[in-house]
Amino acid sequence: DMHELVLRRSSVMRNVGLLQEFKAMQEQQKIANDLTRKFADVRQAMAKLELSPAERQIVEGLEKTDKAIQEPFAKAMELQIAFRPEAAVGLLLPAVDPAVNRMLAELDHLGEIQKKYNQEATDAALSSGDRLAMTTYVVEGVVLVIAVLLAWALTRSIVMPLRESVAIARRVASGDLTSEIVPRGRDEAAELLAALREMNDGLARMV
Repeated sequence: DMHELVLRRSSVMRNVGLLQEFKAMQEQQKIANDLTRKFADVRQAMAKLELSPAERQIVEGLEKTDKAIQEPFAKAMELQIAFRPEAAVGLLLPAVDPAVNRMLAELDHLGEIQKKYNQEATDAALSSGDRLAMTTYVVEGVVLVIAVLLAWALTRSIVMPLRESVAIARRVASGDLTSEIVPRGRDEAAELLAALREMNDGLARMV
């Protein structure tokens, strides 16, 4: 937007020196003033952003260069209204053209800086995304290992007591009442072993 406003205002200012009618001069002056105000609004809006030191320096430099154009333009308009177009052009062009070129160069530089920062931000986001993905994979792997270990421990806590219970039941069925049964824990498997112990002791007493 600033680039376009600079070019449009530069064109309007040059055209002023070619006009002969007073009304046309006033119209062009109004257009130039409107473009100047819009340029100032855009520049102020940019100045409110979170700028880097290099960007802020450029924005502040644009303000100074812009003010350097406005004074020669106002004097050139006075000469033009006084029907001294050659003097107006002689005053306006040497002041406007170098300033416009400086502003365009600074705006191009500003664009390059912003492209660089955008690229750095994109690279940082991609790098952060890669780290997040790697962290997610690691966490998923750890969770999977923990789940497997928990499943193994849970299965072992159920299967081992059941196997022991089956072995005890078979020994009792074969007539061996001398097994020492020691329940461990308070779960269902422990209750089963306790019941087998009571059965084994009861049979032993009966025999």
